[in-house]
Amino acid sequence: MHRSQFEPKLLDMLADPVTQALIDADHVDVRELIAMLSEIGHALKRPRDTAVGRDQARQGQPRRNL
Repeated sequence: MHRSQFEPKLLDMLADPVTQALIDADHVDVRELIAMLSEIGHALKRPRDTAVGRDQARQGQPRRNL
């Protein structure tokens, strides 16, 4: 089974009444929060350009996150 089958989507979590209450109490701008989390998600998906990663790629070895 794929991991996403067990984890709620971001928008589902933000729509949760308890989460909404916390967001409102903390005066969080939901649009800014979504933008920030999206940037983080994209950054985590991008391959990191490291010397170890380049060397492993040349040798056909799987990359290890450092």
